[in-house]
Amino acid sequence: MEVKNLKSFRLNPINKEIAGRIMLEGIEKLNMPYWVSAGTALGLYRDKDFIDNDTDVDIAMLGYKGIDKDIRERLTGFEEIRNVYHNGEPQQLAFIKDEIIFDIYIHWQEEYDYINTGESGKQRMPVYMYNTLKEIDTKYGKLTFPKDPEEYFKIRYGDWQIPQNKKAHYEKI
Repeated sequence: MEVKNLKSFRLNPINKEIAGRIMLEGIEKLNMPYWVSAGTALGLYRDKDFIDNDTDVDIAMLGYKGIDKDIRERLTGFEEIRNVYHNGEPQQLAFIKDEIIFDIYIHWQEEYDYINTGESGKQRMPVYMYNTLKEIDTKYGKLTFPKDPEEYFKIRYGDWQIPQNKKAHYEKI
């Protein structure tokens, strides 16, 4: 695993209004298939807004050779602050704009699952979860989510309906 912190940054609770604007701007600039991911997806689905005290915006994409180059070229005006590679493949590219961290997680197919490997371990999701995505109306407009958000949250968090202060399940690498 290769982790590069390109610029120091602090994890502060986001301003929801600014985070919504940065999320939409990043998604528009990328103009690539994506889905809202992790705590961002959970908050927008369950709470109808970002989770209180969240520190970033999370989206995810399916990996392909050169995706990191494509992302960097498209996100003009965003500053890359961190990246994570595993076996030469990008797993996370983090950017910042207006003090909002815009995290992009990249998932790679391994047989019947999509895998994202990071410092916390390996996260696995069935292929069918991301092969068909679903648009959902949010307070920030239509956003793309995994095919079955509730199943996604159950796999990722277990009991997701009651707010808790815990992270997703990761396998050891």
